[in-house]
Amino acid sequence: MLYNVPIDAEHPKLYRNSNEQISSEAAVLEIGYNYVPEGFSRLRTRNVYIIHYVVQGKGVFLDSSFDSGCGYMVAPGELENITADYREPYESYWIMLRGSRVPELLEKCGLPTHNAVFSFSRTAECGRILRRYLEAPYRKNELAEASLLQAAFFELMSVHLEESAARAEVPKRAVQKVAEYLENNSQRKLRISEVADRFFLSQNHMCILFKKEYGVSPQEYLIALRIEKAKRLLSRRDEKFSVKTISASVGFENPLYFSRCFHQRVGCSPSEYRKSVLAK
Repeated sequence: MLYNVPIDAEHPKLYRNSNEQISSEAAVLEIGYNYVPEGFSRLRTRNVYIIHYVVQGKGVFLDSSFDSGCGYMVAPGELENITADYREPYESYWIMLRGSRVPELLEKCGLPTHNAVFSFSRTAECGRILRRYLEAPYRKNELAEASLLQAAFFELMSVHLEESAARAEVPKRAVQKVAEYLENNSQRKLRISEVADRFFLSQNHMCILFKKEYGVSPQEYLIALRIEKAKRLLSRRDEKFSVKTISASVGFENPLYFSRCFHQRVGCSPSEYRKSVLAK
């Protein structure tokens, strides 16, 4: 059912709900829109999740300022303390949810599961989606009406999941560039801190992202590259370079350290490896 309950003559408020629920795990209870008066304030606690998409105006939620291009999350059992700006009060669309799987789905969408303001570049798009469902013809069958509201949530989820995937691609591309740089410069004297600086990353953050993508630290990755190049040089039949020369040419300053790293990863010394390969 669609309800039109304006706050006053200049400030509309619409909301739509159903007496049925499609899922007890993640049920949509209500969708809505409001344009609040200047200085409008609310202080209360809810027993549901509400995602608000701010499409115009400003305000403060808890201690965090927000404007268009932001949203704010209301979580069960947490104090909802919001005040609209006195010059530019806000307009928002919302969706109200309840269920055991809601926190899990919010996390997958990159949304907070506690009371918080969040930035989102596609807030206006989410507002348009909710407006479309608010304005859709009423379904006389309550289950059909509940399905309509549930569809609104799934469409919003698709927007958030797409955006989350796009954000995840940024660090992935960054560490791929780091890996490419290590591959092209493995023979040089490299400091991991300087590599991080080159790609405008903190060393710690780069190492976390790199290990998540490649399963090893940048330092381990670099050593593995050097060992593979050393194995190719040790396998050459046309020119037999000394172990010391090979060590330096692949980027190891200390030949003893090179031999130790080689033995740890290959299971034998560089000289033993050369003998076994050439014997074949």
